[in-house]
Formats: sequence, C-alpha cells, structure tokens
Amino acid sequence: MIAPRRTRLLRTPDLQAFQRTLVDLLGVCDPWVARQTLVLVPTTAAAAHLRRTLEQALTESRANANAWTMPHLLTREGWYRAMHERLSDAPILLTALERQVCMLAAARHTVQANVVPPFRLRAGLAQSFLQFYDELRSQRQTVDAFERLLTEDLGPSVDLDRGARRLLRQTRFLAATFRTYERRLAEAGSFDEHGLRAYLGDAPATGFERVVVTLPDHVADAAGLWPADYDLLSRLPGLKQIDVVATESVLSAGFHERLVERLPGINVHTVGDRSSQRPSLIGPSDDCSYFVWRDREEELRAVIRSVKGLGRGTSVTRHTTLSNSASTVSAQVGVVYQRPLPYLYLARQLFDQAGVPFESRDTLPLASEPYAAALDLVCEFALSGFDRSSTVALLGSPHFSFSPDAEILRLSTVECLDRALREVRFSSGHLELAGLASVWTRRDHGSDKQRPETRQITVAVGLASELHPLENEGPVHAMLELLGGFLSRYSTFCDDTQAVGEREQRARTAILRGIDDLASAHRQLDRSHTSFSNVVSILRRWLETQTFQPTPGGGGVQLLDPYAAAYGIFDELTIVGVVDHEWPDLVGRNIFYPSFLLRPLGWPSEQDRYRSARAAFFDLLALPRRRVSISTFSFEDDAIVLPSSLLEDLADAGLEAVRTDVDPDMVVTPDDALSRGLDTSYHPDEPTASWVAARVQHAGRSDSSFHGMVGPRRPTTYAVKALDDYLECPFKFFANHVLRLGDEPADEQRADPQRRGLFLHGVLKAFFRVWQDEGHLAITVSTFDRAVTRFHRIAEAELSTLPVLDRAVMRSWILGSAAAASLAERLLLWEVGRPAELIERKLEIRLDADYVLTGDGGCRTVKLRGVADRVDLFSNGTFRVVDYKANRAPDRKRTLQLPLYARCLEQELTRRDGRQWRAMDVAYAAFGEPRLHRPLSRTEIGNRLAADERRAVVVVDAIEHGEYPVRPAELFGCNFCAYPTVCRKNYVGDK
Repeated sequence: MIAPRRTRLLRTPDLQAFQRTLVDLLGVCDPWVARQTLVLVPTTAAAAHLRRTLEQALTESRANANAWTMPHLLTREGWYRAMHERLSDAPILLTALERQVCMLAAARHTVQANVVPPFRLRAGLAQSFLQFYDELRSQRQTVDAFERLLTEDLGPSVDLDRGARRLLRQTRFLAATFRTYERRLAEAGSFDEHGLRAYLGDAPATGFERVVVTLPDHVADAAGLWPADYDLLSRLPGLKQIDVVATESVLSAGFHERLVERLPGINVHTVGDRSSQRPSLIGPSDDCSYFVWRDREEELRAVIRSVKGLGRGTSVTRHTTLSNSASTVSAQVGVVYQRPLPYLYLARQLFDQAGVPFESRDTLPLASEPYAAALDLVCEFALSGFDRSSTVALLGSPHFSFSPDAEILRLSTVECLDRALREVRFSSGHLELAGLASVWTRRDHGSDKQRPETRQITVAVGLASELHPLENEGPVHAMLELLGGFLSRYSTFCDDTQAVGEREQRARTAILRGIDDLASAHRQLDRSHTSFSNVVSILRRWLETQTFQPTPGGGGVQLLDPYAAAYGIFDELTIVGVVDHEWPDLVGRNIFYPSFLLRPLGWPSEQDRYRSARAAFFDLLALPRRRVSISTFSFEDDAIVLPSSLLEDLADAGLEAVRTDVDPDMVVTPDDALSRGLDTSYHPDEPTASWVAARVQHAGRSDSSFHGMVGPRRPTTYAVKALDDYLECPFKFFANHVLRLGDEPADEQRADPQRRGLFLHGVLKAFFRVWQDEGHLAITVSTFDRAVTRFHRIAEAELSTLPVLDRAVMRSWILGSAAAASLAERLLLWEVGRPAELIERKLEIRLDADYVLTGDGGCRTVKLRGVADRVDLFSNGTFRVVDYKANRAPDRKRTLQLPLYARCLEQELTRRDGRQWRAMDVAYAAFGEPRLHRPLSRTEIGNRLAADERRAVVVVDAIEHGEYPVRPAELFGCNFCAYPTVCRKNYVGDK
C-alpha cells in the first residue's frame, strides 16, 4: 500500500533564488529529519559545491546557532546504492562492471544459439548493449514491447530494404541478449537497478521520508532522472514528501509538462524573487559581448589576467617583468567548461606558473595516468609474442623492477640488448628468445664478465616464461589473475609521501583493484574461454571508462562543469570553450537505431534537448553576483572550430554589457614574458637560466638566427652523400651532420630498402670479383649465359647467410620468378648492350683526399670522401662510374653524388697513372625502374659535370658560412623526416 505523501514543485526565477530555496529547505532541519532527507544532485562535484554553499549560507546568516546536520547529498546512482544498503536480506546489487560481464556473456550465449547479429560481436560492445538496455528499461519499456514495436515498424520494409532486414536481425539479437541477461541475473540470485525498483515496491521503508530533487529529467540533464525514477518516487514505501526545485527557464523548456505527466497531482509553488544582484556581462568592446581567443590555452591565460586584475581598479598597468610570487584570490571566482579536458591539464601548468591557486573536483581519465601505460607495456609484451620492441620497452620501464636486486634495469644495458637483437634480426617468439639466450650464455662462458645483453635477455626469458600461458586460450579470470599477479610482483616501490608518488600509488591501486574486480566478475558470471587479445580488449575498454580523482586543491579559482556550477556561489564567473558541439553538449545519438524508430519507445527529440540546454546556459549567465564573461576560441589542434550558436542570442539574457578593464597584454606566465622578450627570473637553475637569457636577448623573427644562420664553421672533410642531404634540406643536414642527432633505424620484420641495398652491393661485388679472377672483364653475348649461371651460384651462397624470414623474399627479388626477370639478367643485358674495350674494373673505390673543384668564383680545394661502387676503365683514357640503387635513382637536381665521384676519380686516377683520365659516363643502375640507365651524350656529360661541380662549391660555401634554413626540396618530404621535433616547420619557405 502506498502511503499518502506531499509532492511540491518549487519554481525559482534564477539560480541564485534556486540556491536560496535549497538553503531554506535544508537549513532548518533538525538532526533526525536531516538523516531521513535525501537531496538528489547530478554529480558528486555538485554535491560538494552544494555542501559548501549550505555551510557558507548558514554561517553568514547565523540562522542556526545550534549544531546543524547535513542531509544525504547523493547522485542518482548513489541513491540506488543507499536504498539497497538499507534493505535487509535483499539480493545482491551488481556493480556496473559485473553487469557488463553478464551482458557480454549473454551476447555470446545468444550467438551460440544461432541468433547472429549483423555485425561482428566484440567485447567493447558490451557497454553499448548495457547502456541501451538501461535506457530502454528506464523509459519503463519491457524487452517484449521493444521487440514488438520495432518488428511492427520494420516488418513491411524487409522485402524491399536491405537496411531494414539488418535492423530486424539486430532487433532479434538484442531482444534475445536482453532476455538472456535477465535470466542470468535471476539464476545468480542478484539484480540490477531495474530489478531493485521492482523489489522496492513490496519492500519495507528504506528510511528516506523526504526527497528533494534538485535536478531535472534526463532530457534536460544527462545526469537527470528517468520516467522509471519518477515512478519509483511516486510509490516508494515510507516516503512522505517530495520537493522538486527548478528554475523557470528550465521548466518553460518542456520540463514542466513532463513533470506533471510523471508526478500527477504535484502542487506548484513560486518561491523567491529574481535577484537584484544581476551580474554584468563583460566583453572586449561595446560591440561584442564575448571574447574570441586563439585556443584553450589563451582562454585560461585570459582568466589568470582577470584574476590578477581583481581589486586593482579600472586601470591595470602592463607588467614589464614577471613575478613568481603567488597571488591570493579574495573573490569567489569560477571557470565553467563543458568538457574538463584539456582545461584541467592546462590549468595545472598555467595556474601554477602564474602563482594563482585553483581547485577542481572533476575527475581525470584513469587511462591517462602513467601506470596505465605501464600496464599496456605488459599487455603488448604478451600480445606481440615477446618481440624485440615490446621486450625492450618493458625492460626499460621505470614502473617495474625485474633485476634480482630489486633495482630498475639501467637504460644503458637495455640499449645494449636492443642493439644486439637488431643485429641478429630477432623477430619474436618465446622459444626463439630462449634459444638466443642460450647461445649468448654459451658465448660468454669462461669470460671474466658477462655481457649486458646476456643478462637482460635472461631476465626477458624469465618474464616471457611467466606470461607464456597467455598465448593460449583460457578463462578470462585466470588470465586477469595472472596479469594482476605479474604487475603486483614487479612494480617498483612508490614513495607515497610525496605528491607525485602519492598520486601514482593511488592510480596504481585503482588499476590493480580494477583488474581484481574484473577477474572476480568473470569468475562468478562468465567462465567461458577466450584469447588474451579479447581479454586485453575488455581490459582496455574498462580502463577507458574509468576516472581518477587527483588532489582537488586547497581553494582559489574553482574549475567546474555546468552541473556543479549551478550549486556554487560566485562573484566572478567565466564560461570557456563556448564552441559548436560543446555548448550545448547534446547527448550522442543511439548507435543501434535512428531516432525516428526510438521515438515510440519514449526517446526525446533533439529539439527538446536543445531547448533545455539553451535554458540551462542562460540560467548560468545570471548565476554570479558581480560579473560574468564568455569566451570561445578559433583553433583546436590547428583545426578551425566554429563558435556556438548560443552566442547569437546573448542579448536575450538581459544583462548589462560592460567593457573589460583588464589589460590583454598583462604578463602572467613565463611564456608570456619570453614571447615578449621580457626579463624573467622564473627559472633558477643555471642551464635553464642561460637559455632564458639567450631567448630574451633575441632580436625577433627578423633575426637571421631564426632562419638557420648559425655562423661560420671551419672547413672539414665532407661526405659526398652529406652534400646530397643539404640539397634535400639544409636543416636536415644540420640536424644530422652538425648536431649529430642520428636517425632511429626502422624496426622492420622484413628486409627494408636499406638492407636490400646492402645485400645487393655485396652480391654484385662478389660476382664481379669472381668473374675477373676467372680471367673475364667485359660481358658479351657469348659469355652471357656463363655470367648468369655464375651470378646465380654466388647469389645462392650469399642468400644462405640471411635470416630465414628474409630468404624467400630476397631470392625472388634477386633471382627473379616466373613473373619477373632476375636482377642478374637485367644488369648483364645492360652490360652486353654497352660494348667497349674494357681494360680494368675497380670495385668499391674509396675516395678520401683533397680535390680541386671549379666554381663561379674560381677553383677551390675541398676535402671529400665517399665510396664509388664500380669504375670501368677503357683503353681510350675514359672511364664510367656506376652506382647501384635497389629502388629508383635520385632526382639529378637533388644529388651531387656521381658527378663529384667522376671529378674526384679524374684527379685520383691521373695522380696514380700519370696520364689524363676523363669521365665518359656516370650511371645509376636503378633496379626499381623500368630502365636501368638512360645514357647521355658526351656534350651533355661535360655540361652536367661542370654544372654540378659549381653547385657543389655553392653547397660547401653555404655549409661553411653556417646557412641551414628550413628549405626542403619538396614539402612532401617533411612527412617522412627523422627530425620533426626539432624542426621549425613554421619557417618553411622563409628567406
């Protein structure tokens, strides 16, 4: 029997009156009534701000001189948990994690029963299934009603529309999955919130006699109440009074009609007057009521300038130096965002630099914590089959200690292992890793000291042995228990007495506890076998949905979302990030069905959501007591974003527009000071202070140092290939050959172009050496077949030295196949087609001496070095230079290699023989092109060598003058550059 109760709707004109009404309702409660009073709020952050507002209001009014007891401030989920805890002998209420496991098990069982969906079933879809099921049941719809309505709507179109057939299959699958899920809950003797609602109708009173609803329904608020929640309120045993508090604007947006429908007989009372403390709307000018900044970082800098300008009067002087002293925030200042990220990350940097305290109760993604990346390293180690990159990454992680003395492996020893594994071309495999460790151990046997890579590979083999069971299918809970034990056993000690250590320890504890909870849920609800890749998918999906609460801070500027802001008291309020797709932050569309199919089931329209979001936004504008400002930005990750359409209706807010009194050029962070060339003492350490001094003294963008001028350099020996690097991009030459940053070698599972080229050079060198030793020089028509046979025999011998994984690919490339001729046939046919009286063939001639080059300004001596692959000497005093390329020949405009080889060889051979030698031909034998070489006439050869000789002198002069601008020969090449992190791409094209 439902007890009689009083239900009231308290209409307030604005949020300030909304808060005063809550103070009147909750501030006069005696302890007994307070413990039986429940206040429903949208989020835990909103509960914290409401608690602070109540305490501040009661302290200022001193209305209650006696001890005051706080009522229960709970979210919707907290309300259900509290009701369940007050029941005796009730079934177990499953957690959200356990429900996901149960839903996934139900979906798999449905597929096994030959009810197959029109999509591939993945572990990550369990959360989407559960969300749709919750929305369906919260709309007071049953699974049978869902299947019947969708079948009736889709049935007539099945024969003509393939999309309708897919949706009908999907409907049958979802309905069967939901029924299996409900049956599994009943068999396990537990229930979810929907089962709890049905159970509470016949249960004794839960102890709550009064409920104050401060949030609207789910249409107006993503965290609001659903029709099933209002139904529960109307029949909850022991509940005597329901008070719904809402602003007029939210009620006028459609909430009032929906509330009257869901709580029939509700009494409407208008309480409070519109506040006389209407805030001023601060804008950059008289014609614009909102600020437009470049990005989110500039938005927060503007907030800091506003905070530092409080109390300074209308005239704020511009800072010429940066002070590192902390600021105090006397006024109650709030910054409201729709999405916490990346504002929370930026605030920790900018507010700390500016010395402005701030506080936030919003949570951060647990997946962004460093220990989550450490977990991913372990998973990748097992998923990859213990390959080289994952092994090295795991051993080098500071989050684990694998050495016997419980110390972190030194990075230098891990690098030794990385180099050693690269040299032997190790791919992956537990047995292969163990075999390699055995070989290295025997190699070091008898030596005085074991090599670093041997010690580290021994550790890696032990870790692979522990995780080796994960390569086979097994129960999910067993795999998770193995993974959790591995993490707990090898995690490094974390000093939780420091702020960073304490945060890392809490994140680590949250992740390990989550793995244990996930294992426990699967042990109880789903013992099916699967692969570890599916387990990792489940684990990552869970991790992506978890949040982490860092230390909230100790006061100052309040950073919060609009749900929490409605419960706080503020003097100054800044609404940031007012861009399209964030304000209003509409709920995403259902991934299973279009909205018109869900409308009969109770799903709201986009128009109703927009009206409610617009009303909440304008309520927020009138919340502060003094001033409110709005800002938007233009770029997000260098992509243009559009301002919100809500900004077009700011005139409807009825607020007085006032021009800002804060200087936009006020210096508040070290970045501001450095960008303006101002003096700053922010960095105390000597190396950084020296850099800051140099940065402050720069002459600006027009200075030549900003465009690659580093000053004269002493002449040195230049590698011919390095001059080609300068032609490709002068800054690339600077990064590689001056800064010597190096280039990370590619980690390829198969032979990359560089390895293929080295192998090809070795085979050709061996062939021509053997061919000459047998008394042959030129290759003619009569010796062609013998040369091909000899080449194949030598190539087979060289191929036997390659790793097994590379042999088949390299054999097909070198020796050809049924679809393509071998490289030997192409090269030897080219030799036959260029008859000449060959007297000597030199292989891999090393050049390293002073050579005379002729430029526009005359002759100069340059030290050059290089290796010419092949030089053919002819009886008429000419020679040909041949260079082998595994792929295509370089563009002649971006290479000086062969012309310089020709000039250097002319001088080198003349000094050796005492006779004049002249280059007749320079050729790239490019095996990746249709034609190996396109010959030039003697006139073209002479002109080309002379022109390239002059270009080489220009390049050497530029290098010695210190000219290294960012000037790529092709902008497309920047996508593959090895030095993107040190390159000033924004100066590309500057002269």
